[in-house]
Amino acid sequence: MDSPCISLCILDEEHGVCRGCYRTLDEIGAWSEYSSEQRRRIMAALDTRRERYQQTQQDSQSGRSS
Repeated sequence: MDSPCISLCILDEEHGVCRGCYRTLDEIGAWSEYSSEQRRRIMAALDTRRERYQQTQQDSQSGRSS
């Protein structure tokens, strides 16, 4: 079963995502129960989540808010 987990499990409680794989806690918990199509859709969204998360972090560090 494919998984985006990279064994860097740090939950960002403010944003509700794992800082390693960018899945939500609900997605992580239910991963093995999801169909292949559900997992594929989530994995397809992870790049966008990562980019948004990283942009939010950069904005916070520079004093900007989104």
